[in-house]
Amino acid sequence: MKQFDIIGQLYRAAVANNWRFAAGDNFYQNIELANNSIEIGQHVLTAEFNTTPTIINGRVTEINYNGSIMLGRKVDNDGQIASLDETYLQKYNARLLELMQLLANFIGQFACDNELEITSIELVHSINNFDTNIDFVGGNITIVQ
Repeated sequence: MKQFDIIGQLYRAAVANNWRFAAGDNFYQNIELANNSIEIGQHVLTAEFNTTPTIINGRVTEINYNGSIMLGRKVDNDGQIASLDETYLQKYNARLLELMQLLANFIGQFACDNELEITSIELVHSINNFDTNIDFVGGNITIVQ
């Protein structure tokens, strides 16, 4: 991975998985997801990062990416739409458990493919997000390049 290209590389990985991708703060993510249709069963990957480079003798020797990464789904493969009417347990059984497992595996593979180190990660359930009412799992992550 090229230095500082965490968003670009996540975008390419999302496209390779046929996932929607939205980056930036919540405002930009909301616009991106509201303006583009999400297909049945399609996943959504979001990312926002701050970057802290270590510079020694005028050369970048390490880059810390601190931010959030989330994986969500609006419509299950069977056509079930995430809604405010679902109970937490219904959401958990319909999509949250699967999303947690899929995101953890994705992060591990992404780190391996790009020779990155994951130094911390916190995954939480985040339901009914954005104007499109998408259920997500994900949270804070620190990646070192």
